[in-house]
Amino acid sequence: MKTCTKCKVEKDEAEFSKETSRKDGLSYRCKSCMREYQQTDAFKASQKAYQQTDAYKAYLKAHQQTDDYKACLKARHQTDDYKAYQKAYRQTNDYKAYQKAYKQTDDYKASQKAYQQTDAYKAYLKARQQGDDYKAYQKAYRQTDAYKEYQKAYQKAYQQTDAYKASRKQAYQKRKALAASLPGNAAS
Repeated sequence: MKTCTKCKVEKDEAEFSKETSRKDGLSYRCKSCMREYQQTDAFKASQKAYQQTDAYKAYLKAHQQTDDYKACLKARHQTDDYKAYQKAYRQTNDYKAYQKAYKQTDDYKASQKAYQQTDAYKAYLKARQQGDDYKAYQKAYRQTDAYKEYQKAYQKAYQQTDAYKASRKQAYQKRKALAASLPGNAAS
């Protein structure tokens, strides 16, 4: 039996958390009082301040390099609960907004550009474009109204360019020269 220093009630030792730095190996507050304290703004502020210290950051960095930590993290990521959580999180507006903002950053654009220059990406793209799924998708997409509207808009915009006008003029001149060189033409 041990008395809690906060509530002053004598409780069984199972009601106290372990704390190896103390003589008896138990915390000085019972678990319920400790939980109550951990909900206070004072505790939260002290935790936040501690997490900003260099000592905590060094500890955390060293801890994250341990094999135990990596194994625990890997095991947690394989659980169905974690996968369900991730799937649900990716559907939230917060995540979508974050992704949208991140994709506008220079870091993201630079990493994408660098990745697209790699042989691995080029091989992936080539394999994907040769696959039957991709070909079926392309065929189906070209039948959609959205694609047809895009094509019309693209053609209309292209016909306004100088390159298009020059190619049309060149084609006209070739047809005119060909017609002039045909036998029976009055010009020859």
